Amino acid sequence: MRNNYKFCPNCKGGLSRNAEKIFCRNCKFVSYINPSPTASAIPIEDDKVLIAKRSINPFKGAIDLIGGFMKTGETAEEAAIRETLEETGLKVNIEKYLGSYPDTYGEDNKPTIGITFIVKIVAGKPTAQDDVSNLIWIPIKNIPKLKFDGFKNTKEVLMDIYNLFGRDLRKS
Repeated sequence: MRNNYKFCPNCKGGLSRNAEKIFCRNCKFVSYINPSPTASAIPIEDDKVLIAKRSINPFKGAIDLIGGFMKTGETAEEAAIRETLEETGLKVNIEKYLGSYPDTYGEDNKPTIGITFIVKIVAGKPTAQDDVSNLIWIPIKNIPKLKFDGFKNTKEVLMDIYNLFGRDLRKS
């Protein structure tokens, strides 16, 4: 449902807003501001994580997770697998659920909820496609040195990867 109304779609009256909803005081119409679901895949091989560089706005040129918006009727797992194939040409299997990460998207700061999985590559060679300009294997131990100038959840996810897998790598 749209939540960028200027006037009530029922009675054409004025609308009020708060962080959770848009509502009409006249007819009691309510439109909740719910996040759009996204799914991301984190391929890990040889103590490295595969990340993308964005080829489009928002945050063109910034590092990003491999993933995107879920389609209607699609599970988060299906979306992560589909997005990985679309953006990298890789076929992957879901290994583990990593977590969910709230963020925003676009100039209007549309709320999103990123559902993120660690995946195993089962076929293909990484090739930047779709809205990705480049794919980069980053050593997990180097994640804290990255410049995070894009989506907030990219930093959160990668720091979680570092905290989960990087402890033993920090000394090497």
